[in-house]
Amino acid sequence: STAVQLLCFYVGLPIDVCELMTQEEFGTGYERLAAAGFELKDRESSWRTFAGRRCQYAAYVSALCKYYAAAEPKWV
Repeated sequence: STAVQLLCFYVGLPIDVCELMTQEEFGTGYERLAAAGFELKDRESSWRTFAGRRCQYAAYVSALCKYYAAAEPKWV
């Protein structure tokens, strides 16, 4: 478990299904990183890895933001 998951369970927050950013939104961020000179893995495998990992925490961050009436982070 991650700290954000534990916080949500401790407070008893309902967790929604993970909502991923679109592949197009991911592509925008990917292209920005490439333009800034970052060395990146290929786009398709990067998307799969990102999407899988994001579902491990994004819904929990969203639940905490709603609970504390905080703005959710922008991903791009």
